[in-house]
Amino acid sequence: MVIDINSINPAQPGKPRNGGAGNVAADKSTTNTAANTSTANANDSIEISAAAQDLSRIQKALQNLPQVDEARVNQISEQIANGEYNIDASSLADKILASDKSFDS
Repeated sequence: MVIDINSINPAQPGKPRNGGAGNVAADKSTTNTAANTSTANANDSIEISAAAQDLSRIQKALQNLPQVDEARVNQISEQIANGEYNIDASSLADKILASDKSFDS
């Protein structure tokens, strides 16, 4: 078995170490194979799945949203300051459980 890395062959009995005329033919066939491969690749195509397209749309939509809804933060801050902010513990617990269950899937 001969491994040819960058057209450099290890010393082999009966063959010159510097390559010789035999390697020129091998180089030409390698070049032709590379040319044929690039021609075949020009005809290749890809198809993006519907899930990937959805993720791309979602990502673009999220990039347009502000990181913090300052109006909502200000509203809640005022309610807390005035003692008017009430937390529905049952609703909060239901949402926490629903969130936890979604991670199990």
